[in-house]
Amino acid sequence: ASSLLTSGYAMLETKFLPSLRAIYGLRVENYNQKLTSAAGPFENPTKIGIDTTWLDLLPSLNLIYAVNEKTNLRGSYSRTLSRPEFREFAPLAFFDFTRNSIFLGNINLTRARIDNFDLKLEYYPKPGYTFSINPFYKSFTNPIVYILQPAQGYAQITLDNAKSAVTGGVEFEARVGFSESTSNVLKNLTAFGNLAVIYSRVDQSNFKVTQTSVD
Repeated sequence: ASSLLTSGYAMLETKFLPSLRAIYGLRVENYNQKLTSAAGPFENPTKIGIDTTWLDLLPSLNLIYAVNEKTNLRGSYSRTLSRPEFREFAPLAFFDFTRNSIFLGNINLTRARIDNFDLKLEYYPKPGYTFSINPFYKSFTNPIVYILQPAQGYAQITLDNAKSAVTGGVEFEARVGFSESTSNVLKNLTAFGNLAVIYSRVDQSNFKVTQTSVD
């Protein structure tokens, strides 16, 4: 097996107003993945050759607006990818001790495209303190999902591309520094807190499955 990734990108930063700037760009990726594998019954296997090439344009845009000296509002969009691994391609069955099941690769897998949208409000009340709220949304095209197939004995798990999926939610983050404390112990201490509420849904209408989960 082998893979070759060739890529390049261009990025610009523009200040439209004293309080508004944008960072934007485009990344181009050409990815080739090759795999030679045996397939079929152990007694009489056949040889399978996989040679796939994907060319992807991956734009990104970040907008930063300074509401005041202590508050920033950020908005961003980017496209990212999730590519199948070699063993997920290979049509070989092996025992997965974690799931106590037989895992079988799928030579027809394709990469998933992910469109990411983020909005973040940051507040810096004083040095060492940060509070933020970050709503986000992700849209998946051809997400890679696990599929549980009925089988005798051990369960059999394979992979396939679902039609689409979405993930959304909101994240809260806080950072508190104690540098102004009179205590020598506390002044070198920083506390972090993070809470995320996430909702996900997979559209698997392109095939009928027993059970799936997003990879």
